[in-house]
Amino acid sequence: MTNEKLHMVMFPFFAYGHISPFVQLSNKLYTQGIQITFLSAASNIPRIKSTLNLNPAIEIIPLQFPNGITSTAELPPHLAGNLIHALDLTQPKVKSILLELKPQFVFFDFAQNWLPKLASELGIKSVHLSIYSAITSYLVVPSRYDGIEETSITFEYLKKPPLGYPKKISNVFLNTFEAMDLMYLFTRLGDNNLTIYERVLQSINECSFILYKTCKELEGPYIDYVENQYGKQVLLAGPLVPEPSIDVLEEKWTKWLDNFQAKSVILCSFGSETFLNDDQIKELASGLELTNLPLG
Repeated sequence: MTNEKLHMVMFPFFAYGHISPFVQLSNKLYTQGIQITFLSAASNIPRIKSTLNLNPAIEIIPLQFPNGITSTAELPPHLAGNLIHALDLTQPKVKSILLELKPQFVFFDFAQNWLPKLASELGIKSVHLSIYSAITSYLVVPSRYDGIEETSITFEYLKKPPLGYPKKISNVFLNTFEAMDLMYLFTRLGDNNLTIYERVLQSINECSFILYKTCKELEGPYIDYVENQYGKQVLLAGPLVPEPSIDVLEEKWTKWLDNFQAKSVILCSFGSETFLNDDQIKELASGLELTNLPLG
């Protein structure tokens, strides 16, 4: 190490659930005197600054995309693969930026499986920041698919834990509907036609460090499992949650909340990019009514 100031580049996937943890980590590292440069699509920058509250002193470099796609908010779920293809097209620009900035570290997400090799060629350490908990190693560890033909991977197979996975009290690991939903991990996307699972595996295998937004107290056995599977140390960043909002709640909500005892109201959110169809709304309403609890 030298007396040179540490410089780190953040490069999350372009979905706001992925961008937010990178923002929170950037803010924390910046307060420790580390220089941070953030990469994102130009159209995401206003929201990163206002809603996600990236420290104003942190530079954001906008990325332009040949196919015009810039975030999952602009796409229906079945076209989200186009965004991964768009990310693949940024490789020459990202390499040019890293050559100019000369950071010591670049933090990246699951989709940029090509980044560790690119960074290594430039003498830069790469850090795979998983925005998921360590328990999701259930799906993306080498032992799960050793010797298994791709055509043999079914949702029934995903319901079974991989070899050596920490045991639960219950023998049920995934429900059928959960396993069926996770089959998207084996969809082939992007320039190199890799599945999402293959991208994650390559990213973690080839990166310099693995970083999870969790802690030993919460997920100790799963962290140990990941370390054993990949043969490298897992670094921990803590939960990486946003700071409490300083905005004042609208008066109509304040009055409504005053009708209930403290800590008796639960907020359920499907996120900013989930849009329910009529049948889903009816099903949700029916389920809420069956709870016999007051509804807002």
